[in-house]
Amino acid sequence: MSITPEDREWTEANILWLKEQFGQHPDIITPTKDNFPSDFYGREADIKPILDFVCKQIMVSVDDIELQFFDASPLIDGIRMEEEEDLPEGIYYQNDNGRHVIALNNQQLADFTSVIATIAHEVAHIKLLTLGDPEEDEEYLTDLTAIYFGFGIFIGNSTFSFNQWQDEYHQKWSLKRTGYLPIEVTTYAIALLYPNSSNSYWTDYLKKDIKKQVEQAHKFIYS
Repeated sequence: MSITPEDREWTEANILWLKEQFGQHPDIITPTKDNFPSDFYGREADIKPILDFVCKQIMVSVDDIELQFFDASPLIDGIRMEEEEDLPEGIYYQNDNGRHVIALNNQQLADFTSVIATIAHEVAHIKLLTLGDPEEDEEYLTDLTAIYFGFGIFIGNSTFSFNQWQDEYHQKWSLKRTGYLPIEVTTYAIALLYPNSSNSYWTDYLKKDIKKQVEQAHKFIYS
């Protein structure tokens, strides 16, 4: 196990805290038609059904949320400007009227897993706000809250994404990291929340390296 004793203690303490605040966690969510029946084409119109489902799962009112989208490379005077810094996959804030706003980066909309992980993270923000002021480790706790409410597969699988493509002259690749929790914490939390993960069908939906770490964490916890 590569998780540090400090991270293991943090994970165990906060999962216990989440259970005290919100009760027993639900079953893990899988990327299947049972949970996401609408076809997904990476369009803005495809996002609202996902937001509805995530809000229902985390028990947050979708009526209190305004959904927006933003471009990583803004269009100014008809010219696509180069982005000056890495922008987040999603942004949460409260507007002047006190409504919750979740804004998604248009560049990630084609990635079904990333979209769900981002929405789950932002909705988890809203869930935690019902308990009062944010904690010092708010973003880490927000990711853990999304995992607690069943979105561990999406949080885990979207932690690292590798893309490779080529044109007539070049072969290119990119590696992107999303989320806040170290992958060791994510996989440990999944194993801790689901004691039967070592022989559960849903582990086949995890990326191979993520599945391996969940299995190692399960063996460490329960052997």
